[in-house]
Amino acid sequence: MDRALWWNKNRLRCALPASLLAGGLVWIAARGLVRLPTDSVSRFMSTEVDGHSHKSGIQTEAQQAAEEASSAHTPPAIAEILRKDPRGSNAEDRGCVWEFLRQLWGDAFKRDADWLLGADEALNWLRGATQAGPEVEVGLVELATNSLRPNALREYAMQHLGIWAEEHAAGPRVLEAFHRTIVEETALPLSGVALLALTRSRFSQQERAWIHDQALHLAGITSANVLTRTAALQVAGQLGFVEAEPSARKAFKEAGTVNERIIALQVLGWVGSRDTLNWLAAVGEDSEPMVCVAQRQALRLLRTRWERLPSNP
Repeated sequence: MDRALWWNKNRLRCALPASLLAGGLVWIAARGLVRLPTDSVSRFMSTEVDGHSHKSGIQTEAQQAAEEASSAHTPPAIAEILRKDPRGSNAEDRGCVWEFLRQLWGDAFKRDADWLLGADEALNWLRGATQAGPEVEVGLVELATNSLRPNALREYAMQHLGIWAEEHAAGPRVLEAFHRTIVEETALPLSGVALLALTRSRFSQQERAWIHDQALHLAGITSANVLTRTAALQVAGQLGFVEAEPSARKAFKEAGTVNERIIALQVLGWVGSRDTLNWLAAVGEDSEPMVCVAQRQALRLLRTRWERLPSNP
C-alpha cells in the first residue's frame, strides 16, 4: 500500500505553509496546473508526494516513522483491515474504517496529533476502493464538510477528496462540496485546501471562470484565513490571472510572513506587467534571504518576458 501521503498529510500542518512556500514553482513544473492540478497539478511535488511512481522498496526515515506512528495509533482490528487490498474490500470492512474515522474527535484526538497518521492511512486505503466510488465520495464529502469534525481531519479529508476528483470523474456532490467549502469556510485554511483541490480536479476546466472569481476575491480580502488567502493568490498566479497582480504586490509589501511574501513574488513573476518589472526593479533587495532569492527569480521571469518586447509608443 502506498504510504507516500504522509507528506501530503503533513503538508497542512507543516503543509499548507510548506506547499505554499515550495510548491508553487515545483507544482507547475512537475504537473502543470491545469490538468491543473492538483498539484495539484499536484500532488504538490510529484517526486515527494506522488510516491506511486518512485517506489524502490527503500523507505525514508520519515516514512518509516510515520508508519510506526500510524500503527501505534490505529486499533488492531482497523490495522488488520488496512493491510488488505482495498480494491477487494467489502462493505463491512469499509464500514469499520469509516466508523474509525468518525470517532476521531474530542479530547482524545486533541491530545495526540499522531492519530492523524492513522487517519491519513485510513483515508488513503478507502480512496483505493475504486469499486465503491459513490460510497467513497459520500464518505469523504461528509468528513470534509462536517463542522463537528476536527479541522485537521477535515483538511486531510478534503485533500483526499481532491485527489479522488483528480483521478476519477467525480459526481456533482463533490463539486458542490468544493464550492460550499470555498465560499463558506474562508476563516479556515480549509477554504484554501478546497480551492486547490478544485483547481486540480477534473472539474477545473469547466469551473475556470468560477475559480477565477473566487481566487481573486479570496486573495484580496483580509478577513480570509492567511493560508486560504495565500493559496488563492497562488492559484490565481498559476492560472495566469493578471488581475491578481495588485494583490500580489500588496502582499509582498505588507504580508507578515515569509511564506506569503515568497508566494506574492512568485505570482508577480508569473502575471506581472512591464510596470511590475519597473516597480520591482526599483525596490531594494529584501533583507530576508529567502525573500531575496524569490525577488531575484521574479525579476528574472519578468525580464525574460518583457525586456524582449518593444515598449508601447
